[in-house]
Amino acid sequence: MFWFTKMNNKSHHKSGFTLVEMLIAMAVTLLMMGALAQAFGYLGNSIRDSKANLELSNRTRAISSLIRSDLAKATVSVFGPKNDDRDHKGYMVYYEGPLSDVSGIVLGSQPSTSEPTYLQESRFGDLDDYLAFTAYAEEGWFTGVVPRFVVEERRDELDDPSGDTNLNDYVPSSDPRALEPVVITSKYAEIIYFLSPEYNTTGGEFTYDSVGNPVISDGLLDSSGAALAGAAGDNFPDKMRLHRRVLLIRPDLNLRNAIASPGQPIGSLAKYNYTAAPYSGSDPYIFMEPDLWYGDTTGRKPAILDASQQSRAWQIGMAPVHQQCDLSVRRVLGGDGLPSNGAGAGAPLLQQHGSVAANSIDDLELPHNRFAHVRIAGEQLTSTAIPGIRFTSMPLLATGSQLPLLSKAVGDGTTSSAYLPSVGSTGVSTAVPAMNGFLRPEFVLGQDLSHTAVPSNFWGAGRRGDDVLETNMLGFDLKIFDPNAPNIFWMGPDGAPGASGIDDDGNGAYDDSFEMGASNTDDSVITSDDPLFFDAIRDIATSGPPSLVASRGGFVDLGYAISPGGAGRGIGALRKVPSAPVSGIVPGANRALVETAASGFSVSNSPLYDIPADLYESGRALAIGTSLGARALRIYQPTFDTFTSGYEKDGYYQGNGRATTMLDNGTTASIDFATSNNLHVVGTLWFQEHANLRNFTDLAVNGVDDNIVINSTASPPYTANVGIDDITERETRAPFTTTFPSLKIQVRLLDKSGERIGQATVLKN
Repeated sequence: MFWFTKMNNKSHHKSGFTLVEMLIAMAVTLLMMGALAQAFGYLGNSIRDSKANLELSNRTRAISSLIRSDLAKATVSVFGPKNDDRDHKGYMVYYEGPLSDVSGIVLGSQPSTSEPTYLQESRFGDLDDYLAFTAYAEEGWFTGVVPRFVVEERRDELDDPSGDTNLNDYVPSSDPRALEPVVITSKYAEIIYFLSPEYNTTGGEFTYDSVGNPVISDGLLDSSGAALAGAAGDNFPDKMRLHRRVLLIRPDLNLRNAIASPGQPIGSLAKYNYTAAPYSGSDPYIFMEPDLWYGDTTGRKPAILDASQQSRAWQIGMAPVHQQCDLSVRRVLGGDGLPSNGAGAGAPLLQQHGSVAANSIDDLELPHNRFAHVRIAGEQLTSTAIPGIRFTSMPLLATGSQLPLLSKAVGDGTTSSAYLPSVGSTGVSTAVPAMNGFLRPEFVLGQDLSHTAVPSNFWGAGRRGDDVLETNMLGFDLKIFDPNAPNIFWMGPDGAPGASGIDDDGNGAYDDSFEMGASNTDDSVITSDDPLFFDAIRDIATSGPPSLVASRGGFVDLGYAISPGGAGRGIGALRKVPSAPVSGIVPGANRALVETAASGFSVSNSPLYDIPADLYESGRALAIGTSLGARALRIYQPTFDTFTSGYEKDGYYQGNGRATTMLDNGTTASIDFATSNNLHVVGTLWFQEHANLRNFTDLAVNGVDDNIVINSTASPPYTANVGIDDITERETRAPFTTTFPSLKIQVRLLDKSGERIGQATVLKN
C-alpha cells in the first residue's frame, strides 16, 4: 500500500510595498503633518493672542486701578462748586478740550488700508481732557524729590533761628550735592492726569508756529526719515502718552525768617545761585526761580529759548520750576495782585527776581496757585490798554491751540467753521481762542529743553519719562453725568420716522415726525455722543412731539452742545435749520433742547455767543473788543472746577471793569474802567490793585447791600435787588454751578503688535 502526502508548498518570495502604496503613504503622512502643523500653528497663534490680550488687559486694568485708587483719596467728595469755608478742602478740576470720543468718526477722512469702508481715525477717542485734584493718603505716604538745597536751607533755618552765625550754617555753593535730588514725603498731594502728544523738534528744541504754539507731530517716521504709510496727514497726533504728576503739598518748606537765611525770599522756597559754567556770576542761573512775568528779557531765560519767545514768559515761565521739584508750587503775588518779579535792583541778587512758594491745601483752592495755571497779561489779550490800570485774565490752564483737524467745515450747507465760535445772525466765524488744546509740552516732566546744557545730571532731560504711565494711548476721556442731557429718538436706516411708508400711529399721515421712535421699527435713540446727534438737533422741528426726547440723563462732555470736535460739530447745528437758505442763517428751533447743566449752551442766560453767564463770570470765557460789535471770544475753556469763594475776600477787584455800589449817604457810585477806555468786555478780568477800585472790591463780604436798584421815576416807585452780600454782589463764580452726581473716566490703549485696542472705565460717584 502506498501512502501519498500532500505537501503545502508556501511561497518563499520577499514581501514589500509597491510604489503606488508608498506614494499613498507619503501623501497621507504629509496631510497628517500639515494638519498637525496647522493645529500647532493655530494653538501657537491662540496662545500668542491670549497672551497679548492678557497683557493689554493687564495694562488697562493697571491704569484704571491707579486712577480709581487716586480718586478714592481725593479730598473733594462733592462734584459741585465750593460756596463757603465749610465746604471741601483742596480742589478738583476737569478741563474739557475741544476733541471728543467721536471726533475721529465725524471729522476723520482716511480709510483703512485693509478695510476701505472703515475710517482709521475712528480708533481715536477723546485725547485732550485734563484732570487734577488734591488727595490725602490715609495709608502710606506720597513721595517725590526736591533739590537737596531746598531741604537743607529750611533745616538750617530751624536749627539756627538767630541767623547764620555758627559753624554749621548751610552754604549751597559750598555743597557739591546741592542739586542732588532727595526724597521727601507728604500726606497731601496734588495729582494731575493728562495726555501729551509727540511734538516736532529742531536741534533738540520744540518747533513753534507763527503764534507761538508748539507744533504737534503728524506722521511717524521710520529709521530712514520717511513717513510711515497711513500715519501722516490725518491731523491726529501719532503718539500719545498718559502722564501722571504727583506734586507734594509741603508748605513747611517755605522759609520763615529773614535773619536765619539772609538774601532769601521770605515766605517762599529757597533759591540757589548757580554760577558754574556756562553761567557767569553777573548773569547766573538761579534754581527754583520762574521766568519774569509777563515777559523776560534777562540773559538766563530759564523757560524761553530765544528772543522770539520772551513775551510768553507769562505762559511757560513756571515750567522750569515744575521740572526741578515734585512740590506743589505757585508764583508769589506782589502787593498789586500781579505775579511778583521780586524786589528792585538794589536788593540782594536772590530777591531781585520772581519767587515761588510751596502751596498749602488752602492755597490750592485758588485756581491761580495750581499746576500749569496762568494769567494772561492784558497786553496779550488786547492792544487796548487802560491808562494807569493793568489787568489780567482769570487763571486758565496753560494749553496750546486746538488741532487743525477742527478747521474742517460743518457739512450743513453753510461755510461756517467747526472752530469755536461760529456766532451771530450772520454765522461769521470770529477769532479762535488761543488756549484750547493740549497742555503745553514745557510742563511735561523732562521736556525742559532749555536746561539740557546745565552741567548737572539731575534735572532737565534726565527726568524724561518719570511721569509716563503708558504710551500708545488712543483716548483719555472724562465725562460728567448731566441729569437733563437729551436722548433723542431718531430715524433708522430706512430714513423715515417709524417704518417707511406705514402710518405707525394711525393718525392718517405717513412718516410724520409723530411716528419717530415707534415700536418694532428701525428707529433708535441718539445720545450726545452719537455721530447722528448733529442731524437730530438740527432737523427736529418746533412742531415735533415731546416724545422725540426718549429720556433725559447721561454722561456727557462739558460743553457738548457746541464743542467743535463733538457730535454737534460746533454751534452750527444750533444756529441753522434746513429750511434756511445757504446765504441766510436763522436760529434753529430746537435750541432749548440742549440747554442743560453741562451743555455749555444757553439761550436764556447768555451774555454773548449763547455761552452761559457762569462761564463768563468765572473767567473761563472772555470776549473783548474795541466796540460792541467787535467783541471776539478770546478765551473759551469749558471746565468743571470746585472753585472758591476766596476771590470775594482777597482785596483785589475781579470783574468786567464796571461796578456800582451804594455809598453811606444813599447815593450811587459807579465805575466803568473798560468802556470809558474803548474796551468792551464780557467776562471777568483781574484788575491791578488801585485806589479808584477800593470802593468796588469784595462787595459780597462787606455786610452791606451794595447794589440796590432804585427807580423813583417809576409808577409806583420801586426798590429791587434787596439782599445783603447776595450772589449778585459777587465778583466771580464757578464755571459750572450745578452739583453733578458722577464722573466717568475712560482710557483707551493701542497694542501695536496686533493692532488690538483695550479700554477701561472708572466711575467716581
